[in-house]
Amino acid sequence: MSLNKVGFPSLIAFTFLSRSSTQQPFRYAVAQHIPILLAQCKQLVFAQKITTEILPNVVFFRIAFAKNFGLYGERVGALSVVCGDGAQKARIMSELRCLIRPMYSSPPRHGSSIVRTILSDEALKVQYMQECDRMAQRIAGMRSALVRALEGAGSTHDWSHITRQIGMFAFLGLTAPQCERMTEEFAIYLTTNGRISVAGLNPGNVAYVAKAIHIVSDGQPLCGELRRGSA
Repeated sequence: MSLNKVGFPSLIAFTFLSRSSTQQPFRYAVAQHIPILLAQCKQLVFAQKITTEILPNVVFFRIAFAKNFGLYGERVGALSVVCGDGAQKARIMSELRCLIRPMYSSPPRHGSSIVRTILSDEALKVQYMQECDRMAQRIAGMRSALVRALEGAGSTHDWSHITRQIGMFAFLGLTAPQCERMTEEFAIYLTTNGRISVAGLNPGNVAYVAKAIHIVSDGQPLCGELRRGSA
């Protein structure tokens, strides 16, 4: 969207919601009347609370269903906008329509129909939420299991950043050469910035992965990307 056309010089995006990580940037955005983009609304309760604090700033909520519904090919999601007043809403809607028309005009309906069917049926919605909760708990459990396995392998590094992160992936803090060793010597595939799939870990392979991480990082300082938010 061309924010200048609706009177905004810039936009601040947040990809992880927690009071400790967003308090100062939020206050700055409010003071400067800068619109706010909540890019991954994983903590919707918090998101609902802060909307009353930052109005009349414009707040954009971006929610995607690629991961949590398994709809990567459909690219289904939603962009919600909280406006300060009706005039602001009219200006933003005008810009959104101009943006939508050349981008996709009429999007495919398959993915959105799947989401609508599940979320509009109370029994299916409850089942879906329970399954998401189990998935989140399993991933959180594997994060903790990986840290314990690293300690058990003899690593003296502080791996607490793994459990502080959330999501399906984790930034280990390995360098590019260390990541290359992981792939070449242990057939463990990850991006060269140290981003690994936590969802790919299980009780049968976590010790092997931890041992490999320990071998390539032993005696060397951790660097790469250590992120406190979503991976």
